[in-house]
Amino acid sequence: MCMQTVYRLNADELTEDFLVSLQTLFRHKPIEIVVSELRGETTTPSLHEILGLPADEPLNESTVHLLGNEANRRHLERVMSDFERGEEMITFSSIEELQAFTQKNAL
Repeated sequence: MCMQTVYRLNADELTEDFLVSLQTLFRHKPIEIVVSELRGETTTPSLHEILGLPADEPLNESTVHLLGNEANRRHLERVMSDFERGEEMITFSSIEELQAFTQKNAL
C-alpha cells in the first residue's frame, strides 16, 4: 500500500518546518513532489493549526511525530494531564534507579 498525503498551502508557508514534517512522515522512503497552482482561495489549515500549536511555535521531528498521529496525540495529552494533576508520576533518586527501571520495562 502506498501512503499519499495532500498538502494545500500558500507558498509563503513552505518553511523548514514543512520539510521536517515531510521527512518525518516519509522517513527513508522515496517520494515524489508535485506542485500545482490552485485557483481561488483555500481554507486549508496550516501545519501548526493541524497540530494544534501556536503559529510561532518551532516544529521539530519529535513534535511532528508526537502530534501528527491521533493516537500519539491522545496519549501525550493524557500523560501531560496526569502529570499536571500529579498522577502516574514515577520519580527516581539516582541514574542507576532510572536505568534499572528502563531495562526492566523495555519493550
